Amino acid sequence: MVLKSTIVLGTDKFQQVGSASLITSNVALTAAHILADIDRDALIVRAGEWDSQKDNEIFPVEERKVKRVIIHEGYDSQYNNNIALLIFNKPLELHKHIQPICLPSPTVQYDRESCLTSGWGKKNYDDKQHMHLMKRVELPMVDHDKCERAFKSTRLGPKFSLHKSYVCAGGEEGVDTCTGDGGSPLMCPGPDNLYYQIGIVAWGIGCGQKDIPGAYTNVVMFADWIHKNVEAVE
Repeated sequence: MVLKSTIVLGTDKFQQVGSASLITSNVALTAAHILADIDRDALIVRAGEWDSQKDNEIFPVEERKVKRVIIHEGYDSQYNNNIALLIFNKPLELHKHIQPICLPSPTVQYDRESCLTSGWGKKNYDDKQHMHLMKRVELPMVDHDKCERAFKSTRLGPKFSLHKSYVCAGGEEGVDTCTGDGGSPLMCPGPDNLYYQIGIVAWGIGCGQKDIPGAYTNVVMFADWIHKNVEAVE
């Protein structure tokens, strides 16, 4: 799901600000940090997208205005608790290519080696433009302590501490999410062969650096918060 915002330059135009995942017909899940410097009243969600530069795709897209943004009360300037919900002005019509993603259970074991994510962000950090076709990136999950050690080896320095609200994935050279993918889901297969959203694309050190994973908001940790706020909306 593409997340866009209107910008006024003589006439209204759209700019992509990130991605989100559909969790009910009228609620999307995303990262809080991508909402920081935009006019939230101008937010549009575009569901069922494949090619962001075409309007005449085989499967039609649907757009909805965002009537309310719910950012986690613990979200701070260090990007901790980096999660938000988007409430639409009216529910989406669900189709084969527009369906809610499965949310995880803390008691279920997932295949952590076969996770994947998607988005329309850059392929490489130095690219000038975002991808216009939705990309698929396969990533393994990385242990929290191992991930923290990897980040300490970067410009973050030896005193860096990875907040408990993050999980990590990746570390293979040239294979990663990148600028513009913020808010995209990180999904892992469960025992029923369905994919469950384990994380939300949040931040990283560059893109696709060898042995340096990316940081993803830990969706399992926020499962109760998500359900409580979705129930209040419905």
